[in-house]
Amino acid sequence: MRKFILTLLLFLPLITFGQPINNYSINWDGASNISPWGIVGANTFNVTNQWPCQGSHSIRVRLQGNQNQRSATIMSDKIGDASGGDITFSFDYKWLRYNSSLALAGNASELNMEWQWSNSTSGPWFTFATRDDNNHAESTNCTTVTTTFSAYPGELYVRLVASNTVSNGDNYLYIDNVNIQEGAPPTCFMPEDLYITNKTKT
Repeated sequence: MRKFILTLLLFLPLITFGQPINNYSINWDGASNISPWGIVGANTFNVTNQWPCQGSHSIRVRLQGNQNQRSATIMSDKIGDASGGDITFSFDYKWLRYNSSLALAGNASELNMEWQWSNSTSGPWFTFATRDDNNHAESTNCTTVTTTFSAYPGELYVRLVASNTVSNGDNYLYIDNVNIQEGAPPTCFMPEDLYITNKTKT
């Protein structure tokens, strides 16, 4: 028995019980592509050193209204294993008009951006932050957004779905400095699989 316990103690550091979400951060400085994040579908997020939010690089995508690319989606690698606690999420972004030489603020009415979370790369996805005509302030500078949400316990992924809402719009969307931190597990978890019975007209 003593040999078994000693053997178990030797291998205990190698046993993993999931990776907690503790100070996840990515800024793509010095990167040549958006990895370890991935592009979903046929869109063209890329790393650029032109007008980054901070540091040497940001990622950006050109969204062209009714042109070839009106929407774009990127998805994170595995952030970690959520425990159900409050998650603090922050990022920098900038919405500019497409221009080869000047940085010009993009119109707020042309932007629709949704951040979503899921416990799986295949979804379902739940929106936890949006930026659009209701809360986007036109600027050539980057804006830092901080929000909180809770996820079901399990693997955590986030994705960004961005669109140009105007048929003749032509804009650059920059993303940088994504940071994610989870607080302590809750004493009461979010309910799942809720059902309503005995429904009436009212």
